[in-house]
Amino acid sequence: GMLTKPGKFLVEGVGKGSIPGAMDFSMIDDVITASDQDAFNTCFRLCREEGICAGGSSGLNLFAALRLASELEEDATIVTVFPDLGVKYLSKVYNNDWLEENGLQGPDPVDF
Repeated sequence: GMLTKPGKFLVEGVGKGSIPGAMDFSMIDDVITASDQDAFNTCFRLCREEGICAGGSSGLNLFAALRLASELEEDATIVTVFPDLGVKYLSKVYNNDWLEENGLQGPDPVDF
């Protein structure tokens, strides 16, 4: 594939314009794209269903892992990491006003 310039994103810590020197592109089999809304919805789900309040990049990682799992044809073990705690994002990811200001939807109050 070809590297492209990142567009606008709200999930902090991903999509940066710089690539770490340790990045080995030969190890990448596929890239799963996701929106900010996908990442944040997964944060809300993780919090509601598992009691884990995680940040946006954790939601993004879980979204990608779940997408990968749904596409596999054979059993497999998938490992991901949750690099951030949601407590750091109470004024953003978990704030309905901030989400609305950025054109995103918060969790359904009935479900959350």
